[in-house]
Amino acid sequence: MGPITLATVVLPVPIHARGFGLLFVERLRSERADAGLNACRLIVASTYFWSGLQKLNASFLDGVFPWLVEPLFRLVPGTFTTFSRPIGIVASLLETMIGVGLLTKRLRNPSIALAIAMHTLILFLIGPLGHKWNSVVWPWNISMQLFVIILFWHASDPSLKERTETRFLPLYRVAVVLFGVMPLFSFFGLWDSYLSAALYSGNTTQAGVYMADPIRRLLPTEVQRYVSKRSDDEYWLDISSWSLGELNVPPYPEKRIYQNIARRICLHAQEPSEVILEIQESSSWLSGIRAIRRHDCSNLR
Repeated sequence: MGPITLATVVLPVPIHARGFGLLFVERLRSERADAGLNACRLIVASTYFWSGLQKLNASFLDGVFPWLVEPLFRLVPGTFTTFSRPIGIVASLLETMIGVGLLTKRLRNPSIALAIAMHTLILFLIGPLGHKWNSVVWPWNISMQLFVIILFWHASDPSLKERTETRFLPLYRVAVVLFGVMPLFSFFGLWDSYLSAALYSGNTTQAGVYMADPIRRLLPTEVQRYVSKRSDDEYWLDISSWSLGELNVPPYPEKRIYQNIARRICLHAQEPSEVILEIQESSSWLSGIRAIRRHDCSNLR
């Protein structure tokens, strides 16, 4: 009987069988990696696709876009600003097309170049040179450039058969549902805006809180900095300014978040009318007009 070794104990099978087993494990590992990469590619491409569609609204075209590109318009004749709306439409559609192009072999490289150029322009517009410095959005734009290069440059196209036969198809299906399909429901108020690439779309829900002076005095000092006087006995808490001042990011723009904030303030109220939550709904796509809803403490408890 030969000497007992680790190989004879752990792998007491013929060498060709062990080789087949290692090949199977390596194939399994490769399929898992491909499934993960394809899911990541779909997430990034879907982000561009939905982000572009979210911007096709009056609030973005007439408000956010002119504000964003104002440093660029300063470099051209003033009459050029009259074309900001059609330019905004083209920019939104181009962002959507980047998402589509990244998933096609023929348009992938032009889409990569367009994505990198778009993020570079945004970095200029919201950087120190553009006088709209936003230290939070810079890492996001740089990361998106890196994601596009890492995930799509020289990426091979899996065939339909390879997509449907992979053992890790459920992972890909989850990505399809959450990032490819569910953002559609945000247009009907059935899915969160920030889960649907709606940042900087200009079309998210906004809110603030009206309160009586005794309520204001009971707020923490850090919060009172963001409360302004509206009349002799009424004050206004701008939730967006509060979030930007404390965290350097906008608030999560969902009604339940705003309602939770108002509920906490209502704990100090003696009468329901002493605290009023005003919610401005997503704007009309064509007119930019927002419906306004008001809730006192009796509607929030």
